[in-house]
Amino acid sequence: MEKVLANIRPVDKEIDIEELKKRKKQEEKDRHLINGFQAILRLNNGKLIQKQILKYFNEDDYSVYSKQKIFPVLNNPHYDGKYWKVWRTGERNHIKEYHLIDTL
Repeated sequence: MEKVLANIRPVDKEIDIEELKKRKKQEEKDRHLINGFQAILRLNNGKLIQKQILKYFNEDDYSVYSKQKIFPVLNNPHYDGKYWKVWRTGERNHIKEYHLIDTL
């Protein structure tokens, strides 16, 4: 019992519940961001009318991805109105498949 109590460290500061809620919300938001960018896609009758890619996280690592194209796949059985199945050509010219959240 003494050994277990010796491993418990005192809390340096009080836990802020609001701060924990904000952090959890941000972590959930970040989970939808793939490889440092988020695609905002606007559709009109199934056609892509505007696309914008936002840089996120480390600019040095991800700035190259901001110039690459993202294509939505509308005839995807996994498409539920919230997620897009997209292809992104990586730096090594291999194609990867991701789901991005539609924020609009």
